[in-house]
Amino acid sequence: MAGVLQQNRSLYVYNDFLKEVISKIKYRGDAELVKGFYPVMRSKLKGISGDTILVPIPLSNERHYERRFNQADIIARGFNRDVHNLLERNAHEEKQSKKNRLERMKKKDNPFIVIDNNSIRGHSVLLIDDVYTTGSTLRYAAKVLIEAGAISVSSITLGR
Repeated sequence: MAGVLQQNRSLYVYNDFLKEVISKIKYRGDAELVKGFYPVMRSKLKGISGDTILVPIPLSNERHYERRFNQADIIARGFNRDVHNLLERNAHEEKQSKKNRLERMKKKDNPFIVIDNNSIRGHSVLLIDDVYTTGSTLRYAAKVLIEAGAISVSSITLGR
C-alpha cells in the first residue's frame, strides 16, 4: 500500500495541548473549537489547485450516530471550498485512539469504499482528517481512491 498517498501536510505537532483540543472536539462534542483552526487551514490551502477535490475521512455509521458529527467533515468545511463525501467506511472498528501503533499498522481489509467513481476519475484528491498517527487510515482511503481513478491523492491533517 506504500506510495498511494502522495503527500501529507499536518498543520501542527500533535502535542499534549492539541491532543486535549481534539479530544474535546471528538469526545465532548465541542465541534465549534475546529473554527479556531480555520485561518491557518485556509492559508495552507492556497497552494493547492482549485480542481482538487476535498474529501473528508468518513466515520462508520455507528460512530457517526454516537458522535452526531464527523470532525473531518467540519475541518474540511473550514477550507471554504466544496466538500465531497465520496467515501464510505463500511467497517466499524474500535477507536484508533484505543489502539497502539502496532495494532494500527496491522494489515486488515480496507474499511473504505468509493461511493461515486465518476466524481473521482481524473481528479486529484485532498483527504482531510484530524490526526495523522501512522498514516494507515489515510493510505487505506487513498488506495480505494486511486483504484477508482484519482490522478493523485494527498492529505492534510490538523496534527501529526
